[in-house]
Amino acid sequence: MLLLVVGVAVGDGLRKARADRAAPVATQSKPARAPIVVCRGDVDGVVTAHGTVGVDTSSADGGDTVKGTASTVATVVVLGEFPAGSTPEPYVGQRAWASLSSDDTDYEGRVSGAQYDDGGSILYVAVTLDHAPVGATDGDPATVALEVGVSEDTLYVPTSLLHRRGTTSWVDVRRAGVTLEVSVRVGLSGRGRSEIMSGLRPDDELVVAPGSKVSCGAVSGAGPSQPTYDSEAA
Repeated sequence: MLLLVVGVAVGDGLRKARADRAAPVATQSKPARAPIVVCRGDVDGVVTAHGTVGVDTSSADGGDTVKGTASTVATVVVLGEFPAGSTPEPYVGQRAWASLSSDDTDYEGRVSGAQYDDGGSILYVAVTLDHAPVGATDGDPATVALEVGVSEDTLYVPTSLLHRRGTTSWVDVRRAGVTLEVSVRVGLSGRGRSEIMSGLRPDDELVVAPGSKVSCGAVSGAGPSQPTYDSEAA
């Protein structure tokens, strides 16, 4: 009888073990990720150079101001130093941007003057900003960007996803589950975007490095942006 009781107990244990194995295991599924596809929109082609900030010492109402402080002044001008031949000849009113070392904001402005140095090797371009950055002072380092062209409603990729080797440019693309290096012809580049003249299709899915973020939205806050997606391993 003891053997029979033990046998029944073992049989029950085996049936329970089989039932446990057959039961579905609860897993935490990863949220669906929207694909990073080739972007479409406008691209500003820009040429950049180092610059310095100059602050007008007269206030908007004609009163005295603290010299060199941008919080109460009427005008802030950033002087960019471009190597001769690095940009088409600038003109007064040309669209431009300046970013200061104190923050990551692109401040829009217009070219207000340009002049070569005595040797003709450096082109000094003055950009008057539309709004005075609070806290900017005379001599602050800055970066100046001149708009040299615009392509509207064109295919582009975030410049960070563009690879170059010599004169060859390519983008990592996933097609039919396979990652490919697709050669591309690049047009205008600037402000985080690079125009793609040929090589990519609008529905191509781009491959990005794990942990990075890319977006087809606006660059530097110029208008509403589309969602930014976290990447996954290729």
